[in-house]
Amino acid sequence: MLNNGEIIRWKELEHYCRLVNIKTHNQLIVTQATCWGSEIWTMIDVTKPAPYWGFLGTKASINNDDLLEDFTGFYESFLTANDWGDALQQIALNNNRSKYIYLHCKGIFEHCIEKDLKGTTVDKYAKFKQLAGQTKLHFPQLNRAERRKKLKQNIATLNRDQSLVNMKRIFLMY
Repeated sequence: MLNNGEIIRWKELEHYCRLVNIKTHNQLIVTQATCWGSEIWTMIDVTKPAPYWGFLGTKASINNDDLLEDFTGFYESFLTANDWGDALQQIALNNNRSKYIYLHCKGIFEHCIEKDLKGTTVDKYAKFKQLAGQTKLHFPQLNRAERRKKLKQNIATLNRDQSLVNMKRIFLMY
C-alpha cells in the first residue's frame, strides 16, 4: 500500500517488469520492501519470459523500522561493494528472524515446474478437455471439428520433456 492508501498489485506491475527484464536480457532484480513481498513468485506465468531474474522480498508482515534498517544495510553494502552476494549476506546479518526470501527465476522454474512434471506422462483425455475451450482463440480460422482434430493431433505428438525444455528456454530467455 502506498502512503496515499492506494494498493498496487503485483499483476499490475508484472507486465512492465517483464518488458524491462526482456530489454536487460534477464538481468532485472526486484527488491520489495513490503509486507509479503515474496509472494510475487506465486504469480509467475512460466509460459512467458520471466518478469525478473530474481527477487528479494519479505515472508510476512513487517514493520517499517525493520524494513528501513534491513534495506539500508543491504543497499549500503550493495552500492559500496557492488556485490549481490555481499548485500544478501548483509541482509542476513540484520535478519535474525529469517524475514526475507531471495529466489531467482531459474530456481523457481526448476522447483515449481520441472520437479513436478519432468518424466511424467500426459493424461491426453484430461488435457483435451482442459484445452478444447481455448482452441477458437488459437485457431480462429478453423471450424469446430477442424479445431478439435488439430488439438487431438497436437496432444498425440506432445513430448512433455521437450515441452519443458522449450518452456524453460522461453521463460529464462536463452
